[in-house]
Amino acid sequence: MELVEQLEQEIDRWGAKFDDLFPLVHAVDGKGKELMTNARGYREDSKYFREKGDLVRSYECLIWAWAIVEVGRSVGRIMSQSQKD
Repeated sequence: MELVEQLEQEIDRWGAKFDDLFPLVHAVDGKGKELMTNARGYREDSKYFREKGDLVRSYECLIWAWAIVEVGRSVGRIMSQSQKD
């Protein structure tokens, strides 16, 4: 498989996973809301760059979106729906 094809598949796969996860997490405070806003922005940037064919920037933005959510969860500013219930 060509590197470009592999990168496209990874962006599509992890982007879809992020899109499935994001509605299931919630901010617990103002800082959490800020983190969620930033994560959503990076995801939108990833989509934009993917459409423009800039796969490296698309993947980079997607990684940032994931990292923000995961860090927010680890420090208790963002919770999964299951954690909230």
